[in-house]
Amino acid sequence: FESLRPASLTLRWSAMDYLSGEKSQCMFKDWYVEIAYSSDCTKESWWIPTECSEWRYLPNCSFTEWGDWRGHTCEVNDLEPLTFYHARFQARCTDPALDSVFNVTKNHTMTQGFFAGIPENVTGVILSESSLQLAWDAGHPGGCTYAGWEVRVRKEEPGITSKPWTIPFGSCRDTKVRATTNCTITDLVPAEPVSIKIQETCDDPKANSPIAQTPIIRWEQPHQWALYLGPSRDITMSLNVLDKAERCLIEKECCADEFTYCLVSTPTAPYWASVTRADVLFGWGQRLWLNCTAAPLLHTLPPEIQAIAPAALRMLPISGTSAQAVYILLDSIGHCDCAAPDLQIKARGTRDWQTLGGDCADMTGRGCILTDLLPDTVYNARLRIACRSNDLTSEWTDAEQPLATLPLCAWETADSP
Repeated sequence: FESLRPASLTLRWSAMDYLSGEKSQCMFKDWYVEIAYSSDCTKESWWIPTECSEWRYLPNCSFTEWGDWRGHTCEVNDLEPLTFYHARFQARCTDPALDSVFNVTKNHTMTQGFFAGIPENVTGVILSESSLQLAWDAGHPGGCTYAGWEVRVRKEEPGITSKPWTIPFGSCRDTKVRATTNCTITDLVPAEPVSIKIQETCDDPKANSPIAQTPIIRWEQPHQWALYLGPSRDITMSLNVLDKAERCLIEKECCADEFTYCLVSTPTAPYWASVTRADVLFGWGQRLWLNCTAAPLLHTLPPEIQAIAPAALRMLPISGTSAQAVYILLDSIGHCDCAAPDLQIKARGTRDWQTLGGDCADMTGRGCILTDLLPDTVYNARLRIACRSNDLTSEWTDAEQPLATLPLCAWETADSP
């Protein structure tokens, strides 16, 4: 038996043939399984128990099938964490006089403790060409008796290989106070890609927190840094950009692939970002970097380019109250951050345009379904690419043809399902 989760044991056993080779007269009833604290057991040696003062019956393990060579498995929860247990198993019969003797586990097993929570809100501020200030928030302590923050750095050759983790120079070498959740890494090589990991360590290593690891990062000076994205099968990738960026640009190896970047703050990562392929509906094969710039060096970047208007918009009626919008984008969205389709419709004879959100504003699609339309009505439609900066939002593209919803049949009403 073993502990796969905190305060839990997983028990496995299988039925054995009768050692005498003779058949028992037992009519099998069920398995009877119990556990006991190892501290309540006397030992034949330091690990083999001879007697335990108090056993706890496990009704969820009392299977009524004899079982085959695969045996039985059951999980026992709500145990004491970081505690040693023994288990014993008995095959019971309809006639108790024929019950088997107990088979007691020779080894005791300790339940896992509750992990410390993963470090959160990991940020990294570049101090110089060779130093970085790392900061984070401690997770929930769980069952951890704090031993230290373990910070490690490794050199990277993105897409090729990673070097071994090493103890960094600077104050991150000595982190004995749990409340001190920042330190400085020094003696780094300018422009050499590295990644950093942080873990809360405990007196019992089984309670160590999960590891928080940064993306691969490189820089040559404060206020400008790059994060490795690499290739991706998915159309969108998310990552922690570590510090407040005013503007980020995609660094490509080649090709005319188009991407849009959007910064999204979350409770556990204040500088979380998503990168989305904008010209096609799948990922990318080249090794990308996201080059980010903070406000003090924003003036060093090239002028921003406005997004190009969509190439085409088609509106196709489906029923009296629904239609499909299909659109085609051109190759360039310029420097449009948080790019998203902005589809609007207006019934003829009315003045106000209606903006459609949901799937109609999803950059990972090329169309959407419109519902709750008026039957037998003509709509005008238009589409543009909206950006975080209105100055970069594209011009409008009108639908190739107005949308004419279908009339309802004589037996239909607009509220029909």
